Order: sequence, then structure tokens, then C-alpha cells
Amino acid sequence: MRTRTRTRFLRIAKWTGSTLVLLILCTWILSVGYWAEYRTSDGNGFNIRDGLIELIHPMPPPDQETYVVFPFTFWPGWRAGRNWGRRSIGVRMPKRMRDDGQISQYRFPLWIPFAACALPTAILWYHDRRRPGPGQCQTCGYDLTGNQSGNCPECGHATARCVGAYQTQTPEQQHA
Repeated sequence: MRTRTRTRFLRIAKWTGSTLVLLILCTWILSVGYWAEYRTSDGNGFNIRDGLIELIHPMPPPDQETYVVFPFTFWPGWRAGRNWGRRSIGVRMPKRMRDDGQISQYRFPLWIPFAACALPTAILWYHDRRRPGPGQCQTCGYDLTGNQSGNCPECGHATARCVGAYQTQTPEQQHA
């Protein structure tokens, strides 16, 4: 039962990772030609363009507790458009763009979350590809060399009887 739970978890992780990788890759590709931005009513927000995510945070001046942003400097909600002019694919390192006391901006390239999701997902796919060889339990991979019972001692799965490392007969064939 333990191997079933582990196998199910790995399968879910593998497909979740694949979905995330595909979503990030599509966002990255679309961000080269288009941009999208979201802002809240207090000016916080983010935008996606040129293969980058830019986080924006207005900061109050040191002598004030609250900071009122001029109402026409941004519009709360979603906005989107087409990138015109010079384009970049966002293969850069993250950096802090601006901190002038009024606004903080950080740029974070999309290749970083792409790589962080793609590498473990590729490893999960690779390990799932490898199947137990002859003389191993097909459920858990336990080495059945010399096993004469017809059942795997690790997981209890019915297996072929083994002599050495090669399968000879299944339990049904032996009783026939």
C-alpha cells in the first residue's frame, strides 16, 4: 500500500510540474510580444513583459504614515497591450530597478521559475521511465532473485517464480 501512495504522489507531482512548466513557458513566450499589468487601488502591482515579471510597490515618504498616489498615475485593475519597439526575451538576472523613496521596482526573469519547475519535473519523468528489469517485482522493484513463493516479500504482489534473476513461470502456469 505504501508504494501505491508513493507512486500516486509522484504521478501527481510529475503532471503538476508539467502543467506549471507549460504555463510558465506560454507566459514567457506571450510576454515577448504582449504585456499585462495589474495594479491595486494603493498602487501595488506587477506587470509581465519582455520575459520578465516586474513587482511595483509605492513607498510613503519617511515623514508620512500613508502615501496618497496621484490618482491619474495608474488605473487599478488589469490592463494589457502589445509590445512595440525593442523586444527582449528576458534572459537576464533579477535586479532591483528603482528605489527613489517613492516607488520600489524589482525585475524577475521568467526563466528562473521555468528552470526551477522544469528540472525536478524532468527528473520525475526520467525516473518514471525506468521500469524494473527481469528478476524484479514489477510493482515495487524488489529483487526477487531466488524467490520461490510467487509473491513479492516487499509488497505482496503476485509475481512470476524466479530461478536466478530470470522469470520462469507465473503462479497460474505452475498450478495448471
